[in-house]
Amino acid sequence: ALQTLEGSRAVAELDQMLSGYTLVKSADVEPSLARVRPVAPELVAKLERALGHRRRVRIRYRGARDEKPSFRLLDPIALRFSKGHLYFVAYDTARAGARTFKLDRITVVDVLPDKAAVHPDLEINALLQHAAKIWSGPTHQVAVRLSQRVARYAHEYPLVADQVLHDEPDGSILVRATVAGLIE
Repeated sequence: ALQTLEGSRAVAELDQMLSGYTLVKSADVEPSLARVRPVAPELVAKLERALGHRRRVRIRYRGARDEKPSFRLLDPIALRFSKGHLYFVAYDTARAGARTFKLDRITVVDVLPDKAAVHPDLEINALLQHAAKIWSGPTHQVAVRLSQRVARYAHEYPLVADQVLHDEPDGSILVRATVAGLIE
């Protein structure tokens, strides 16, 4: 379950804490976990080092819409885990703004000797305040109607934390929310 976080300080600390325990296998119970392609642990470790030492990084990245990978010069802001994937949030110097990079799409991380610029206006919680998952950017007001059949899940799986739910006479629920972008 922690495979995606391999290479991070959190997993190293868990490994250390659990080192004195013995794995007991039971023939009766065989856990089944979805296969997730692990992110290269050395990339995670380099990004954590850059964050900890406030160093600029150069990554090789291929975005979802990119035909080929390119190098990006970034000032680290945070690493975030969301819905089974690890993301790197950084200030992209060429695009002059905060961007989110899926670690599965990063193939090279170079931690540079240059100090990362300070971006006091880019606070991670504020950046992702209206994210349905991990997306940041201009906000949109949305209204989503959930049929009576699935309306009960609106409470279990909120679109965003500050959404407002309206019970409709037909048993459906209208979800009103402010979201960052419409992609997620």
